[in-house]
Amino acid sequence: MKKIRITPFVIAAGIVLGTAARVFAVSRTDMKTGLLLPDTAFVCNWLYYGIILLAAVGAVISSHIDTKRGACGTVEIKPSAGVCIAVGFGLIAAALCACYDGIDEMDAFTPTGFIILVDFIAAAALCIIALCTLYSKRFSPGLGFVYILGGGYYVCRGIYCFMIRMAIVTIPEYLIDCLTTICGAVFFVMFARLFSGNGGKLTAKAFFAWGTMTCVISFSSFLGAAVSKLLPEVSKRIVFSANQAEFYFQSLRGIDAYHMAFPPLPNLAVGVFAAVSMIAVCFSNNAEE
Repeated sequence: MKKIRITPFVIAAGIVLGTAARVFAVSRTDMKTGLLLPDTAFVCNWLYYGIILLAAVGAVISSHIDTKRGACGTVEIKPSAGVCIAVGFGLIAAALCACYDGIDEMDAFTPTGFIILVDFIAAAALCIIALCTLYSKRFSPGLGFVYILGGGYYVCRGIYCFMIRMAIVTIPEYLIDCLTTICGAVFFVMFARLFSGNGGKLTAKAFFAWGTMTCVISFSSFLGAAVSKLLPEVSKRIVFSANQAEFYFQSLRGIDAYHMAFPPLPNLAVGVFAAVSMIAVCFSNNAEE
């Protein structure tokens, strides 16, 4: 009899609650400046980031319970061919998103050569790694370790956030973008340690903690913007890309010209990859059916 994994349900609950909190925060945002309204700023921040942290703690606890029940892989995972295929396609999705982001940046109002170069190099590297994973259908120590290059990509995206924006802490949208890159970078490092066979006693717990935070903040920021787009009072101030937001800001000379943008596709891609990877660990071969 197959045992039910608790961890995926905990992650899904975190995404749903995080999305609800993000929609509430958008509804309490001054859409002309991007700042949270003073009377609810404290509640919005603590509610959203509190849910992310609680989801991470819940995922660590549930993965520990699943491991004790023999329903989840532990430190030395042995992913099946199906798991390798899922991870490979998840990485291809990230590579395609990086390539698209680079092309989109080339058409920006003020294109940045640094991120264009980083996007295209990352797209090529991640695609090669994904194809190697799909071809071999197994994780050798070397192949698992090379996934750390994904962490390097998101470190560069974090640097890019600070290059183009100065009000990162004051504007929730910018802060979420930056935190997504940080969580994504650390998650790739944990992935590389776990899948290369170099994990320690706490690696699996760190893997689920950072993976859950990456999933929740990535999906909730995207779904939060999508749901908020349906709200008539803010929908006109939500655009689909940062380039559109920048165009409106420049053309209106910054006077009440803030427009909220959907998160970049690479940010969504790392959330998808994290979700696929954590499910892969839950269903790895050393989990007893």
